[in-house]
Amino acid sequence: CSSDLASVSEGEAGLLRPLRFLEVSGIPHIIGGRRRFVSRLEDDRSLKLDLNALSFSATTRLIDSLASRHSVSISAESRDLMAVQFGGRPPLISAFLNVAAIKGLDLLRFRDFEKLYSEEICGGTALRSFELLFEPLFEIIHARDLFRILMELEAAGARGLDQESLRKAISLAPDSFRRILDHLNQAQIVSLTSGFVKFEKDWTMMGDYVTAKHSLEISGVSRELALGRIKLQMLKRSPLLMQTHYRKSSALDLKHILSRFDLQRIPRSL
Repeated sequence: CSSDLASVSEGEAGLLRPLRFLEVSGIPHIIGGRRRFVSRLEDDRSLKLDLNALSFSATTRLIDSLASRHSVSISAESRDLMAVQFGGRPPLISAFLNVAAIKGLDLLRFRDFEKLYSEEICGGTALRSFELLFEPLFEIIHARDLFRILMELEAAGARGLDQESLRKAISLAPDSFRRILDHLNQAQIVSLTSGFVKFEKDWTMMGDYVTAKHSLEISGVSRELALGRIKLQMLKRSPLLMQTHYRKSSALDLKHILSRFDLQRIPRSL
């Protein structure tokens, strides 16, 4: 049997019990879900297959293929930018290029890509999965409060914020606050460590989405003005983002080199 555990929280013991039974019964089964949830069900007898985001090179090949299929013209520069910002996530890339095809848009320049990207993170159909990800939380917390604390977490960076201080700042009951943190942690939007909560910096698109929602929900300005500011911010960031990426990709992987060094002497001629 198989189960999609992506949206299951720790408190839903009704589902956890039969899954635990499967783990100990010896009945062949497959359990699928987000890594931070499934890891709680593992034992020494389990075989685990981690499905990670695509590598940069694999992502660029996928983008070339999907762009050709959708008849969307792209350049090497815009393709690389797309690969970096989407972080190797095929469903989001496919949905985005499908939107470009429906609108009859080509993505030959950074400007072309970032214009459509900004529109999508501000409520387009390509990122509907993000909307669905947050919807269960709106029964517990107002959207304005949720995106405000996410912006504060993003601004806090690697140091994160104290969980209890954050809970008191938004006046939520401990159980409700724990449900929110568990949901965000399982979705890999935040990480929880020793009483602190940190925003996951590796997911560029999620950070952009949170910034956009914060602007739309809290800033009090019109949607047109908020969208214009976001487009400008994305355009300014594009060359810096790619500069950082190209610098990292051209750097020597010393850790890999040293891991293969067998402590033998190297001839001076080399």
